[in-house]
Amino acid sequence: MKAYEFLEHTADAKFRAYGTSMEEAFGNAAKAVTSMYVDYNKVKPKTAKLLSVEGKDLKELLLSFLDFFILLVEVDGFFLHDIKDIRITRKKGTYHLNAKITGDTAEHYPSHGSIKAITYNEMQVKKGRGRAELQVVVDI
Repeated sequence: MKAYEFLEHTADAKFRAYGTSMEEAFGNAAKAVTSMYVDYNKVKPKTAKLLSVEGKDLKELLLSFLDFFILLVEVDGFFLHDIKDIRITRKKGTYHLNAKITGDTAEHYPSHGSIKAITYNEMQVKKGRGRAELQVVVDI
């Protein structure tokens, strides 16, 4: 199964991320967003960070999660290399996502794009037996 694919969109960028679980699909969505900036496979795992986001539903969780990676680039100057130990839980009606990421400072890698925002436009979160699929439109 492919991790993610970019789809045609008239003005913005759109992708679908896949996984055998919701956690894997979220991780692949983070890689898709990062690939809009840099080839994440070339980023060295020099620094480890923990991330924690929440949302009232899975769409809000996905938006918060992907916004985290935009802020990492735009504010902290940090590119993702890999994401591991993703856990999505639901407590008292709120979804929580915790994960470990590795990466490096952006100054060591040429960037080939920028992102304005993740949008709810055409956002989809689907889960089936042994498969999860996320669709995201990115304002570029």
